[in-house]
Amino acid sequence: MPYIEFVGPPGSGKTTLAKELLAAEKELMAGRRSLVDLGSKRRVSWLGLPLEPFTTLSILSGLRSDLKLILLFARELRAPTGVKLRRTLMLWVMLIKSRLLSANPKIWVVDQGLQQHILSCRARDWLTVEQALCWKERCMAIPYGPIQLRFVSLPFDELCQRLAASHKHVAQFDGLSLCQYASRNIAAYAELHAMNKNIVVPR
Repeated sequence: MPYIEFVGPPGSGKTTLAKELLAAEKELMAGRRSLVDLGSKRRVSWLGLPLEPFTTLSILSGLRSDLKLILLFARELRAPTGVKLRRTLMLWVMLIKSRLLSANPKIWVVDQGLQQHILSCRARDWLTVEQALCWKERCMAIPYGPIQLRFVSLPFDELCQRLAASHKHVAQFDGLSLCQYASRNIAAYAELHAMNKNIVVPR
């Protein structure tokens, strides 16, 4: 059963809303460790994969298409070498994870997934708008895409307040000011998700 993915500017409340959804609908499963409450029976590995008997074959079956995508991503990403390597490896892990979640019979919830990864790269200007939009579509397609995208955004001032209060997000500014970081991510979100209505993908 394909998963539900939240997407929005950093600090907009994706994790909070994802946890509220999991609390309200008990049949849903947490697809990231950050969403798993202590004592919960919902367990995922350090890679965010369900702790279930996935076979090596299920992981290897899609590696050919994964490799084509990560090679294209590495070629297009305009980032320093170290960043490019790290971001490409992150994409690879996310592609594998998304395939496994989509093929799993349960319904999973993800607050940071492929769409967030693309948004982040666009916000840093490592991808052009056209490239980022193409990646958005690739990551929405079978076998990687979620069954539903849920969009989260906040007004600029409120987003800045939340970012300033979050040590995790402040550590991600990477030389940018608070306003620059917020503005770039809001702009990238608008470019990629201007029609920000929750999308349900027909399967």
